[in-house]
Amino acid sequence: MNLKLVSIAFLILSCRPNDVSHMKSSESQSHLPSLEKSLIDFYSHLENPKGVSPYPTKIDKEGRSIEADIGLIQMTRYLYGFCLASEKRNNQSLGAKAEKIYSFLFGDQSPFIDENKSPYSGYSFKISSKNGDVLDSKKMLYAHSFVILSTARVARGCGRSLQNKRGAALRIATTIFKNLESELHDPVELGYYQEGVDGGYWGNYGALVGDEIDGAKRNHNSHMHYLEALTELYLALGNTSDNSEIKNRVRNRLAEFIYIFEKKLIIEGRQGDFYIGHSFNDQWQRSTRFGKPYEEVNYGHNWELFHLAERALRILEKEGSTSIRFSKDHEPLSFAQARSKFQKMIKTSTLEKGYKKTSSGGAYLHLANEDQSHIDPNLVWWTQMESLLGLWSYGCSLGIDLKTSFIKERMDSITSSLKSSHLAPSGGFYEKANTPGDLLSEWKSAYHDLRALVLTNDFLKKGCGAMDTQP
Repeated sequence: MNLKLVSIAFLILSCRPNDVSHMKSSESQSHLPSLEKSLIDFYSHLENPKGVSPYPTKIDKEGRSIEADIGLIQMTRYLYGFCLASEKRNNQSLGAKAEKIYSFLFGDQSPFIDENKSPYSGYSFKISSKNGDVLDSKKMLYAHSFVILSTARVARGCGRSLQNKRGAALRIATTIFKNLESELHDPVELGYYQEGVDGGYWGNYGALVGDEIDGAKRNHNSHMHYLEALTELYLALGNTSDNSEIKNRVRNRLAEFIYIFEKKLIIEGRQGDFYIGHSFNDQWQRSTRFGKPYEEVNYGHNWELFHLAERALRILEKEGSTSIRFSKDHEPLSFAQARSKFQKMIKTSTLEKGYKKTSSGGAYLHLANEDQSHIDPNLVWWTQMESLLGLWSYGCSLGIDLKTSFIKERMDSITSSLKSSHLAPSGGFYEKANTPGDLLSEWKSAYHDLRALVLTNDFLKKGCGAMDTQP
C-alpha cells in the first residue's frame, strides 16, 4: 500500500467538517455570478459630480451619498477593485472609473501628494471632502500597501483603460517600495515599522475589547496587506532584464514575509490552536493587556492571510526555491514547513471554531478570544468574502478536488447567507448580517467584495489554475 496516498487521504478526511450544508452544486453556481453581477452594477453607477473626489466616500443604507473625509485607503481600494474587474471581465464602465480615480490620486494636481515629505515620503492619509486640504499627513505602511497594490494592478493591466499609464504606475509602485525600504524596514528584527520608528498608528487598539493594549508597535494587518502588495508588484515587474535588480529585492521581501508570519506572527495559543497574533513590540513579542498576552482571533484575517500566503508561496516555488535563509542569525525555513503552519492555522482555529450555521446557510464569526469565552457575534460582510478565497486556497494547498469536496459545500452555505442576509436592494452589501447599514464607507470600497467575487468565480470555473501567479 502506498503510504503517501494513505497519509494524504487521512489529512483530507481529518480536515472535513463534521457538519456542513449540503446544497446542490448548481445553487452556488447561480449565487456567485449573480452576487458578482449585482456588485459590479452597484459600483458602475457610482458618481460624485459635485464632490472633491470622483466617487462617494460614504453611502448610507438608503443609498444616499453623505459627505465624509477622503481617505487614501478608500481611494486606492477603488482603483484596485475597478482595475481588477475591468481586466478580468472586460468591464469598460469600471475601467473608465479607474481612469478618473488614477488621475485624482496620481495626477499633477493630486491633493494627496505631500511636497514637503513630512514626516516621511509618500502620500497623505486623509484629505477634506470640502476643499481637498490635507487633514492627516501620516505616511502609513498600511495605506501605502494599497498605493503599491493599486498601481501595480494598473501596471499589470486595467482592461482597455490606462494603457498609456502602465509604465508610470509601475514607477510609482517601485518608488514607494524603495521609500518604505529605506524609511520603515527593520533589517535586524525583519518586517516593517508601522509609520516611522516612533511607533505604530492603530497598533495599540484591540478591536475585540474596544480599548487600548500595551506595548504594540507592529500589527499583523499591515504586514499581511504589504505581502499582497509585494506579490502584485513582483508580478507587475515581469521578466525583463531591466527590472531584474528591483524584482530580486521584492522577491527577497516576499520570502521575508513568509518567514516572519511563520516564525513570529502565527502563534500557538494555550489550547494548541494556531492563529495570527494581533500586535507586537519591536522585537516581535506579543502586546499585552492587564499584564497578559492579548488574545484576538480574527477569523477573516486568518482566511485572508491563508489565500495571500498560498499565492506568494506558489510564486516563489515556481522559481525552483524550496526554502528561505537570510543569515546565520535566522534559522532556515522550508516552504513545506511554512505551508504546514498556515494549514494548521486554518484547521485548528478557523475552519470549524469560527463557523456558525444560520437560517440561510452559514457564515464565519468576526472576532473572538482564544477560548471563545468572549465572542463578537456579528457576521461581517468582509469576513465572508475572505472566507471564500481562503477556502479555495486551502483546498488547493491540500490538493483536493474542490468541486466535490467539503470546500464547495461550505462555500455554498456562505454564498447563500451573503445573498439573503447582506445583499442590499441596490446591489451593495450591508456590513452586518440582517442589519441595514452604510453601503460605502472608509473601509468599504471595491476591495474585499470585488476581489473575492471576481476571483472566486474564476476559481469556480478553472479550479486552482486560476490562482493569479503569472506576470
